[in-house]
Amino acid sequence: MYKPSGSFIDFSSSSNPFFLRLPGTIPSLPFVLSVAPLATRSSSLVVLAFALALAACGNRPSSSSTASRVGRRGPVELRGTVALDRALRGGPPLRTRGKLVLGRLGSREADDAADGYLTLRTILDMIPRLTVVGDVDVSRPAPFRLAIPAARDAHLLALLDVTGELVPSLFGAGGEGNLMGVAREAYVSSWVDPLPAVEIRLSHRRTLDRREHCTGTRTRLLRVDAPEVAGTLGNETSRRLCVHVPPSYETSPDRRYPVVYVLPTLFGDDTVLFRYGHVDRVADRLANELGRELIVVGVDSSTRAGNSYYATSAVTGDWTRFLQSRVVPLIDARYRTHARGSARALLGLSTGGFNAVAVALRDPESFGVVASWSPDALDLSTYLFGRGREHLRTATAHNRAFMRFEHAVGGPGQMVSYAADWSPDASAPSGFAWPIDLETGRANAHWDRWLAASPSSLLRDPARLPLIRRHLDDRIYVIAGRNDEFFYFDANQAFHEQLRAAGIRHTFVANDDGHADHGDERIDALLRFALSRLDAARSRSSSAAAPPPR
Repeated sequence: MYKPSGSFIDFSSSSNPFFLRLPGTIPSLPFVLSVAPLATRSSSLVVLAFALALAACGNRPSSSSTASRVGRRGPVELRGTVALDRALRGGPPLRTRGKLVLGRLGSREADDAADGYLTLRTILDMIPRLTVVGDVDVSRPAPFRLAIPAARDAHLLALLDVTGELVPSLFGAGGEGNLMGVAREAYVSSWVDPLPAVEIRLSHRRTLDRREHCTGTRTRLLRVDAPEVAGTLGNETSRRLCVHVPPSYETSPDRRYPVVYVLPTLFGDDTVLFRYGHVDRVADRLANELGRELIVVGVDSSTRAGNSYYATSAVTGDWTRFLQSRVVPLIDARYRTHARGSARALLGLSTGGFNAVAVALRDPESFGVVASWSPDALDLSTYLFGRGREHLRTATAHNRAFMRFEHAVGGPGQMVSYAADWSPDASAPSGFAWPIDLETGRANAHWDRWLAASPSSLLRDPARLPLIRRHLDDRIYVIAGRNDEFFYFDANQAFHEQLRAAGIRHTFVANDDGHADHGDERIDALLRFALSRLDAARSRSSSAAAPPPR
C-alpha cells in the first residue's frame, strides 16, 4: 500500500470542513468521511484536499481469523447488519435513513483505519470495491447481503449517505450527517460454511467546521451577484471573493498592484488555499523578502455538481462570463490594480490548477501568467485512455470505475463536474451524458466535446496558438508529482511536451510527490514565479525577485 512519508490522511480529528488533513502536507482533497469538525486536496489529481473521519470502530480490527478454513472458489456472499453504535445514540439527533454503501478493506488498510489514518492512495483504490446496497434505515439494525471475491480478507466498511453528497464527503467536503463504520473482525471468504454474520456499527458522524476563514486585518470578504452561474442546477448566485491586499496597500495610496486570482480545488471555496498553503501569508513574506507585492483574490467556483471548469453550460451556468465579465471588472473597480492582462495571474491546485491553465489558454490577453500545482489532467486523452492508447479509445480501469461509482451514488462528484460542464444533455435524467459506455469503457460521440475542453486541444487551435505564444511565452509554470494519487502525471507531462513542441517556453517541475504534498513550499514556488513574471510587481526600491525552484 502506498504510504508517502508524512502524507497520511488523518481521519481521527480535523478542523477544516472541506479537506482531509494530511499531517505535514495538505488538509487535502479526495475521498473521506471525518469525525470532527474538518483541505485538500488539493492538489491534485486535485485535486482530487475529502468531518466524518474514515476511522475504525473502537477496537482495532483483527487481521486473522480463529475459524477453520476450507477451500472456496468464486464469489461468496456475506450477510450481516448495519446499526448505530451506542456512542452515537446519546448525541445530537441523527438522520438514520439514507443510501448504504459497502466496501472491503484489506487487513493493513483496516489497521490504518483503526488508528485514524488512511493514505490517499488507499482511499482512491477503494472506489472499485464500493457497492451501493440501497436505501436503508439504521434506527434499527438493517440487514444486508454483499458478494465479494473468494480468498480475500475483508474488513467491511459501511457508509450511510443521508445527504446525497457521498462523494464530497469522501473528499472531505459537505455531507454533514453522513455516517461511517468498520467491522471489528476480519471475514475471510474461505471460511467454513455458513460464513459468520457481519455486524457493522456506524460509529462516526460527519460534522463541518462552519467558521469564517476569510479574515484578517488586510483580508476582506466580497460578495458578487452573478445570476449567470445558476444554470439548471440552481447554483448559488451570490458568489464569494476573498481579497487580501499587500503590506504597503494602505500606506502607499498612489501605488497600483498586479493581481493573482486563486482558483479552488474540487468542492473547495474561495479560502481553500488560504487555509491550506497559506497563500496570503506566503505573499506577505515574499513581499518583505523580495520587495514585490500583489493582491490575492480567492474565487469560489463550487457548484451543485461539484466545481465549475469555467465552461459555458446550460447545466452549471456561464462561468466564462462570471470570471471575465463579473469578477475581474469588480476587482479592478474596487482595488488599485493594473487593469491589464500582463498584470494578472491565475493560480490553482488540482481542479484550480487545471482551470488556471485552461482559462489562460482560452483568453491569454486577459490573464498573462499561469501558476499551476498538480492540475487535473491537462491532456485529457492521455488521462482517460492511457498514454499511447488513444487510438483504442477505451477508458482505463481507474477512470471507468470512477465514473461508474459516481453514476451509481448520484450527487456531486469529480467526473460529474466534468460531464455537467463538457457534455450537458437535456434529454438525460441527470442533465448530462458520459463520454464513454460505462460497461465497456469505449468512447462515444460525447467524448469529442470533452476533448475540445482539454488544454492540449487549445494548443492545436491555429487561430489561438499565436496569441498563446505572444502573451504566455515563458509565463506558464506547472508542478507535477510522479506519485500523484489521481494518476495525473503522465497527462501533465504530455502537455509539457506539447508546449515544447509548440515553441512555448514554460517551466515544468516534475518531482516524486503525491497530489498535494508540501503545501506552503509549493505555494511559495508558484507565487515566486508569478511575482517574477507579472508586470509592475516590483516596488520602486526592490531588487530582482529570486526565481522559483526548478
